[in-house]
Amino acid sequence: MVRHYKRKSDRGRYPSENLQRCLTVVKNKEMSLRAASKEFRIPRAAIQKRLKSSDLPQPTNLGRFKRIFTDEMESQLKQRVLEMEGIFYGMSTCDLRRIAYDFAEANNVSHPFNQTQRMAGKDWVTDFIKRNHLAVRTPQSTSMNRVLAFDREKIARFFSLLKAVYETENIEPRHIYNLDESGVTTVPEPGKVLAIKGRKQVGRIASGEKGRTVTIVAAVSATGQFIPPAMIFPRQRMNDRLLHDALSGTVGYCSGNGWIDSTLFTQYLDHFIEHVRPTKEQKVLLVLDNHVSHKSLEAIEKARANGIMLLTLPPHTSSKLQPLDHTVFRALKVFYSQECDRWMINNMGKRITEYDIASILKPAFLKAMTPANIISGFRSTGTWPYNPNVIGEADFNAVLSVKGISNDLNSVSQSQPSVSTGLTHLTATADSVYKTPSLIAAASSDAATIVVAPTAYTGSPQTTPIAGSVDEPSNSPEDTTTNIPTVSSPSHLKFIPLDVASPKPRTKHSGTARTQKRRAQQSEIITASPFKTLLVQKKIAKEASDVVHSRKNIARELIKDKKSKVKQSRQVSPSKASVGKLSSKKKSKVSGMKDNDDCECPYCLERFSKAIRKKEDWIKCYNCKRWCHESCTDYTGGKCFVCDFCR
Repeated sequence: MVRHYKRKSDRGRYPSENLQRCLTVVKNKEMSLRAASKEFRIPRAAIQKRLKSSDLPQPTNLGRFKRIFTDEMESQLKQRVLEMEGIFYGMSTCDLRRIAYDFAEANNVSHPFNQTQRMAGKDWVTDFIKRNHLAVRTPQSTSMNRVLAFDREKIARFFSLLKAVYETENIEPRHIYNLDESGVTTVPEPGKVLAIKGRKQVGRIASGEKGRTVTIVAAVSATGQFIPPAMIFPRQRMNDRLLHDALSGTVGYCSGNGWIDSTLFTQYLDHFIEHVRPTKEQKVLLVLDNHVSHKSLEAIEKARANGIMLLTLPPHTSSKLQPLDHTVFRALKVFYSQECDRWMINNMGKRITEYDIASILKPAFLKAMTPANIISGFRSTGTWPYNPNVIGEADFNAVLSVKGISNDLNSVSQSQPSVSTGLTHLTATADSVYKTPSLIAAASSDAATIVVAPTAYTGSPQTTPIAGSVDEPSNSPEDTTTNIPTVSSPSHLKFIPLDVASPKPRTKHSGTARTQKRRAQQSEIITASPFKTLLVQKKIAKEASDVVHSRKNIARELIKDKKSKVKQSRQVSPSKASVGKLSSKKKSKVSGMKDNDDCECPYCLERFSKAIRKKEDWIKCYNCKRWCHESCTDYTGGKCFVCDFCR
């Protein structure tokens, strides 16, 4: 049917239930034909036709425009769209048009689709979207790590830890906080503007090609309150003008890349403690993501000393479990972009710089950080009130499908031969590893309605697996082929199912399992004693490894210098000798020593990295090339220096 067609009459719009009730009333002589026609709003001619012949079908098409697919066929197309969208592999309109063409060709359905492009028309897909209450949406880019990390066990562990904290510490909602970081840039994405219809390109002035990003650190409570934010600027030194006209109480930090690190997070904890004022008697729960900057030993010790319990989220689950990500930051980005547009209009000819971000962010921050938004974020993620059921089964279907957990179905599909019905390599629903148990059950129920009276399909009489009627295979490999019911002849099918006519793509396995180099992270109470002990052990092991690595570098340099000067005499004339005397600031420029070599004085065993702040002079032995404190040696200022170990 054409895109903008409007019906000219109301013929055939009465439901089938009203028609049956009308016929029953007339047959039982409860109402006259004319009265029943007025009561049920059905034409008298239609009632008379069905009184004479009760097996007349319900009219589906009136006029020259006719539907191509039946209701059952369109329901399968809609189910395919919803399944692919649910596992983050959504279909475009072009994908749907290609599948509809293959579906119609496989079932010998008369259609006006384009034979050259092998696609359904735009008018058909537009009408299909309207009939099935679908919409064309712009998806958000979702990383594979975020999909695979949404694991049932990891989510259950987080909620169990959260419940344990609530029960053991009796924490009130005003003491439950969520902390997260987000970035704002000097060149945000522009919003929509009005322009003349048909123009190919519409521009909007911006401050530059690529903006500078400033990190915003925010913390909110379950009662709808927030503490003043912290802003991290990508620069080396802080300037008071960066916080001009900022929100009252805002603090500013600096880092080389504008991102938070463990040192800045420890400083932010002081800002958090100043506003929240937690104590060991009234502890505060702080829920935050699993970033490495939040798990330093210094931050954990400061949090423990001030009564702050740090509970981390499972990795890559902030979009589902982080209250700030769920409701607040999305609104903040929208309001900030609007404020930037307003600033550019009020200050034509100027550019947004780092010195203007604080004043632009202030109204946007107040609009986004409303109590309703904050409370909604805690409620929708199940953090408070405690509700682990906010994560439903549908949220795990994508993980089950992408991971290829239903390997039994994949093995069954490889053991079944393909079916040729005019198309190439048609396979059954079991071919698809995207089928989750819930979808399999739904497909099995649909398959029962497929096996009905024969119709126009005239395929070859060979055994064909019914798509969607696959039971869950047993664990034993010898029973996997017996769980697929078959039909002796495809002539009993009302139509070829969509999963046979156009199979879904299957997961490609490389054959060799990928080895994981490090242990997978999970939700932890990082202020607990076991986690702190683990960090202390890691720190000690790292320091020992650094000492060994530094000594190996020094020994390697000594051996290299000795080999190059084996033929030289140990004693040299004063005119050709030179003294290797150097201040701690210029030591790294001398040949033979690298910037990452942390050498130690052979007399006092003090390292160069610790002595660099004392601004002491170092001197190098001519023979062994080792560096020593000048104050530790007996050097009096000659042409050549030889240490006591080489004399």
